[in-house]
Amino acid sequence: MINKTVYYSEPYQTSEKDIFIYEPSESLTTWGIFISSLLLSCGAFLSQVISSFHKSKCSNINCLGMNCIRKVPNEDNV
Repeated sequence: MINKTVYYSEPYQTSEKDIFIYEPSESLTTWGIFISSLLLSCGAFLSQVISSFHKSKCSNINCLGMNCIRKVPNEDNV
């Protein structure tokens, strides 16, 4: 998509029109913002998954090919 901006040399006094075509380009700043937001989103997702594992009462946890067998503390000890 091409954005076209039409402007006059002098405001409304001449009939000659100049056409300025704006072509957005990617920069390192744009890529940096995209990659950092992607990493922060993945980190937030992983922290939520680990938090739910920590709060669960399961003694055997299987996730993504990993296995964890743990002792669940009693309600009295917490």
